[in-house]
Amino acid sequence: MAVALLYFSTAAALLLLLHRFVTALSRGAAIALLLLPLCFTGRAMLTGRVYAPVDLPYGAEPLQSYRSDFHIGEPHDALLSDVAYQIIPWREAMRRSILAGEWPLWNRFMLCGDILAATMQPAPYHPIVWLALLLPTVQSFTFSTSVVLLIAAMGAFAFARELGCREPAALIAAAAWAFCAPVLLLASWFHGVTWAMLPLVLLAVGRIVAAPNVRHIALLTIVLVLELLGGHPETNLHVVTIGVAYGIFEMWRQRRLVRPVIAASIGGVLALLICAIALLPFLDALPQTMEYLVRTMYAHSALRANPWPFIRSPRADVGSIALVLAAVALWRGVRAGFSRPAEAGPHTWFFAALFVFGFLAGHQVWPIAQLLHALPLFDITLNDRLIAAASFGLAMLAGIGAEAITGPPSKAAASRRTPKAWLLPLLLAALAAGRVARDGGLLPALPPAAAFPPVALYAPMASVREPFRIVGTDIALVPNTATMYGLEDVRGYAAMTLRRYTETYPLWCQQKSAGFNRVGDLTRPMLSMMNVRFAIARNNERIPDGWRLVTIDRGSALLENTRVLPRAFVPRHVRIGSTSELEEMAQESDFAERAWLTIADRPHERINGPGDVDVRPRRYGYDLDASMASAGWVVISQAAWTGWRAYVDGRPVEIQIANHAFLSVVGIRSASSTGRRRS
Repeated sequence: MAVALLYFSTAAALLLLLHRFVTALSRGAAIALLLLPLCFTGRAMLTGRVYAPVDLPYGAEPLQSYRSDFHIGEPHDALLSDVAYQIIPWREAMRRSILAGEWPLWNRFMLCGDILAATMQPAPYHPIVWLALLLPTVQSFTFSTSVVLLIAAMGAFAFARELGCREPAALIAAAAWAFCAPVLLLASWFHGVTWAMLPLVLLAVGRIVAAPNVRHIALLTIVLVLELLGGHPETNLHVVTIGVAYGIFEMWRQRRLVRPVIAASIGGVLALLICAIALLPFLDALPQTMEYLVRTMYAHSALRANPWPFIRSPRADVGSIALVLAAVALWRGVRAGFSRPAEAGPHTWFFAALFVFGFLAGHQVWPIAQLLHALPLFDITLNDRLIAAASFGLAMLAGIGAEAITGPPSKAAASRRTPKAWLLPLLLAALAAGRVARDGGLLPALPPAAAFPPVALYAPMASVREPFRIVGTDIALVPNTATMYGLEDVRGYAAMTLRRYTETYPLWCQQKSAGFNRVGDLTRPMLSMMNVRFAIARNNERIPDGWRLVTIDRGSALLENTRVLPRAFVPRHVRIGSTSELEEMAQESDFAERAWLTIADRPHERINGPGDVDVRPRRYGYDLDASMASAGWVVISQAAWTGWRAYVDGRPVEIQIANHAFLSVVGIRSASSTGRRRS
């Protein structure tokens, strides 16, 4: 019941803010908005179940052998793999960081240490996430998904009211938008809130044009801050672009220009300044990633027209009832023509154009997709996600059409029941029922006990005190799921991956065209260098050389690496200035013998140390007590994202890159070294 209590409290507060500062709400409209998200999440929320794809990890060992314990069938929907293997583990990493008294900057559970806040997609600064962190991680998704749907419904309702729709028609627009296929699919990805905010962005833009005052600048600033903190820069670009287009439309319609542009610019600049804590780390990290390289190559390639644009493409589905009501709005507009805007309304044509644009862009139809691909920023963006704009256009048209069938939106009509007033609540109920029938099974509602249950295989690792990492063979222990058990995996499934790290993949794993990297050969020396002490394998697999069996649990075996190197160590030799370090590393059989340092110098090899290092985790980084016979380099198997700082006896020292993608600091005789992540 904690989830329900938190949802109803949050929803009541949001509805009160909407009523007080945006648009007046009747009691009936407030109750309807409150209950709309429960059409999808209510069963899980009110029965204590989990509204999240926690069944997907059961497709691989070690959880595969536990299926019958929790009555888990075949994986529900592979389209939700990003939620299961990225969004849920990221929120767990955030929760563990905060409970440890740390700012959520660093994710130690994947890819030998990965950025967390700088990826933006965990949305670490969004108020809804902070509220969600009050709940256990998996249960929190029932809450956050409900609130995302509520925000989408509230925004569409308020915007439809702004367009002149009465409450029943505005509720139809709200349901059509909140329940459309793109919003429903993305509501569990937290960047779904970036699309959910679209109607509030347009509402704020419209008010800025109508009255560019301090109150409306503040409204636009708040809405843009919540939009930018939603966690998906690509969608931010799409939403802001639609907002700019709507602003131009409103300025043309109202014959206003200078003051609205100045006011909107002030709001935008204020939002960027407030969100700098999220945006600047993202902009710093982005050029370091493999994804940035791929997108840059994508930007310089020609985008071909989709030969089958309407087959196996994203859905703009808003439901048949909303589609009919949108057709009513268009037919009314065609009949009235442009000469009678009081009857037809120019907004009909704006949303019709938005639907056509979003539909063509979403299906990559020539020439819209090609023209977008030629524009800066859009050239590195997946613009098929603009299919959500088509859904929003239809939702607003549905509200306009619903208003049309009950008479003109005059003040006199607003205060009395019309002969057709009974029809809209009936249509709203039918619309909700139809969408639930169509997509109500998008996410399963499973018992909390089925969400990453205790696994006996992990018990022997609980007594190990020094830092270590783990890996699974093939798809065992699907990457990122180790986070849910507090284990650190060298593999990962991320939206932003350190480019240097991915360049080491041929030395220890196989990178698939999509998804995560897989380890098939546990004897690769690089795994030992990366502090991989344990591995999860099938219980019938041959134990590789250098590994020993620890325990067997059902269909899985826990293996221990007898050649593992500690998290920080002093190699016996270092090679400096090599121009082909990856090729040379591929031939190395023992990384304790030799390490490669990325230092601008003539190529040479030298004796290093010797020395021993005692490693203790400390907040974001480590305390390293180095006992050195002579000066040398200490190699730390931590991914070399920029931002690390190192100190020897309190004095800052330079960090070098070791073994192409990891860290190294100079160890001085009889000195203590401390390395930590920049806060």
